[in-house]
Amino acid sequence: RGVAVGGRVIEFETVGDSSTLRMCWYLPPLAHEYGKKSLTYLTAMLGDEGPGSLVEQLRTERGWIDALSAGASHTASTFCEVEISLALTAEGMAHLDEVVALVFAAIALVRERPAEKWRWDEDAQIAQLEWRFAEAIDGLSLAVALSASLLEIDQIPLCDALRAPFAYREFDGAQIAHLSSQLVPETLLLYVGGQGLAKDAADGGVVDVVGYATDSGWVHEEFYGARLRVRPLSDAQLALWTNTALVLGASTLSLPLPNQYLPADLRLLFSPPAKHTPSDGVAPTLLLDSPTGRLWHYPDSQFGQPRAAIRCTVTAAGVLEDARALWSTQLLISMATDALKARAYPAAVAGLSASVSVGIEGIDLSVSGYSDKLMRLLDLAVASIAPGADFPASRFEPVKTAVVRDLHADKFAGSMTTALTQLKVLVRSRPGFYERLAAVPIVEALTLEDMRAAAVNLKSGGSYTECLVAGNVREADARQALAAVRATLGDTPLADGALEQL
Repeated sequence: RGVAVGGRVIEFETVGDSSTLRMCWYLPPLAHEYGKKSLTYLTAMLGDEGPGSLVEQLRTERGWIDALSAGASHTASTFCEVEISLALTAEGMAHLDEVVALVFAAIALVRERPAEKWRWDEDAQIAQLEWRFAEAIDGLSLAVALSASLLEIDQIPLCDALRAPFAYREFDGAQIAHLSSQLVPETLLLYVGGQGLAKDAADGGVVDVVGYATDSGWVHEEFYGARLRVRPLSDAQLALWTNTALVLGASTLSLPLPNQYLPADLRLLFSPPAKHTPSDGVAPTLLLDSPTGRLWHYPDSQFGQPRAAIRCTVTAAGVLEDARALWSTQLLISMATDALKARAYPAAVAGLSASVSVGIEGIDLSVSGYSDKLMRLLDLAVASIAPGADFPASRFEPVKTAVVRDLHADKFAGSMTTALTQLKVLVRSRPGFYERLAAVPIVEALTLEDMRAAAVNLKSGGSYTECLVAGNVREADARQALAAVRATLGDTPLADGALEQL
């Protein structure tokens, strides 16, 4: 309608108990300049989750958010949208203005540093890897994607219909600087969602056209009855969010460092077969069989990609001795997973992944991705659950709350899911350990010291490690992988007969 929408906050009541914050800016269209990726440059730094990042400040240091994402949308022909979305904790909702102030401080930090070509080159390398080693797409999905691209034929030529999101052709530092200068409080459209925002507030009736110049008061929309309020940003908010130097001085925000996980060696270590053949009946090679575990190696280049995967299951006496030990370990693993979000974020950006979980057999640890830097990621993942691992105390209560919420969710699990879970438990003859709803009071009573003790228990009672290393990886690297796991989690065998019992 030609009405400026910036400098406004839209509050709305949510049905669930989650609290959300969305910061949006609307800029001139840039779809036709897809080869520059200037907005991608900015949002990649704002959405970074590594050391010194905005996410680390808000989630790890202050406990104000659970997650953050940043990105740009070019779906409209007349404008593009930049959005930063945050999932707030209860504490974060109580410090809403400070959360936004830190976001603007991060934007100011990016704006003050002249655009750097090496950062753009890293993004370009990542995009090239994604394009070069993309999984095959089925015919129907390909047709749908191409058909959608034809709707934008005036902005993206047909030759780039599929490749446009991955195309990096021109670094434009001046454009990056100009775009960052537009991300200011005066042009911000702020969405705040949560329960209780309209508590005890009078309802102004059904909304028709909400005026952006004044406070609408709490109203509700026609179809779903959702309550909302639109009002201008206050002078106090604008002053706080504009004075970024003060916020920056009180924080430890920093820009991302060069990504150490980007693969440099993409060679295939084994020649791919002349044609794809079914792998049914082909078994990995057993390299090691000892009282402390077995190592399997499966070199594979069938799909012509320099990727590999390492999967280890560690059956530890200290994990499965009783229900309290099991759920103490579960809390340890949840804390490790939470910490890995930041520590392994550069690896995730570079196409690698790591996970640690507690399964029916013990601890499951896996890493996968480009084989060149996979061992570095394995060392990081194993260190995350090692005795003495550094966990931020500020994250303990939020993580424990998430574990308890997940246990309560079992009340709503489908009958088939419940039956399969119980079947696994009965097969292992440990039903008391895995009664998830009964575990709620156990988890609620656990402390940070209990969790740290669980890390020590991983080594104290002995363990047995089953490890499979598959893909573009040599036998020597497979042996190194098992050695890395044992060095951290211990190489003491289980007591006689303990493995069969566990």
